[in-house]
Amino acid sequence: MRKILSFVITIIMTMQIGSYSYANENYECSDGRPKSYPSKISPYANGRPTSYPNDHPLYTWGAAPYQALKGSRPFMNSNVRNNLGSYYYMYTGNSTTYSQAHGTVNLKKINFDNKNLRNAYISFGIYGHNESTLDFGLINTGSGWKGYYYVPKLGAEKDWWEDSEGVNNADSVTFDIGFHPTNQDIVTGYFEFKDAAGKVIKKVYKEVNVSGVFQKKDGKPVCGFYRFVSLIPKHGVLDNNKDGSYLTNIDFSALQLYNTVEKKYNNWNMRTGIVEQAFIVKPDNISFATYPYTGLGIVDSTSISYR
Repeated sequence: MRKILSFVITIIMTMQIGSYSYANENYECSDGRPKSYPSKISPYANGRPTSYPNDHPLYTWGAAPYQALKGSRPFMNSNVRNNLGSYYYMYTGNSTTYSQAHGTVNLKKINFDNKNLRNAYISFGIYGHNESTLDFGLINTGSGWKGYYYVPKLGAEKDWWEDSEGVNNADSVTFDIGFHPTNQDIVTGYFEFKDAAGKVIKKVYKEVNVSGVFQKKDGKPVCGFYRFVSLIPKHGVLDNNKDGSYLTNIDFSALQLYNTVEKKYNNWNMRTGIVEQAFIVKPDNISFATYPYTGLGIVDSTSISYR
């Protein structure tokens, strides 16, 4: 039976998720990231954004059923990867305007069991022309969250945290992914892991050379940003929609993109015009909702289940 995708619109004046309080979080990046960007993330405006309709069209591309949340069917058809596993993607438009993506994920709220059959991803990404993409985020193969990047055009995929101790004890992680301010052929990934009190317990900074991957205009990469959550079969494992695995309560908050024209961060939550394309694959196995959160704007919340 087809599930009806509903968007939760509940004004929450104060909230604490798990043991990590976001109420007084000051989203200010610590030393380690390029200093050419403003370090303090501007506060969100209060108020209720326009909600989305409850019903969204359901399509099939190849053998993959997907639900369009926002945008055009031709774009989605070209970006629905395959029918293995369930996932959601959200894309901005393609331009030279944005250079860096920011967001926070509450790790302690996540429920995850892959039954040793699937890999989980929570990630940001950058895309250009001719299927040029770069994923930069977290992967969990069953032994804890680790950082990874993936550049198909370069044939590069790497799990680059050999020591994840401390990471899996964190309550939250803040992502900053984007182009280096003085070298547009380098994409940087900066992650801060924090405990329940908001204290940084681990910092990770990584540079990836993407020379030749993205086209440029006036020296700036022509690209868009995306984010996704997925739970897909391990290599060689058949996709069983009732294998008992799950990845639930993935909340993205404080979502912002750095605008190189305005020299400030803009919101890029699902309800803004910056997000032009969004879809979920295998809607019987995935749920998605957005809700306002005091001080953090609109939260994207995703759950995937094969139970």
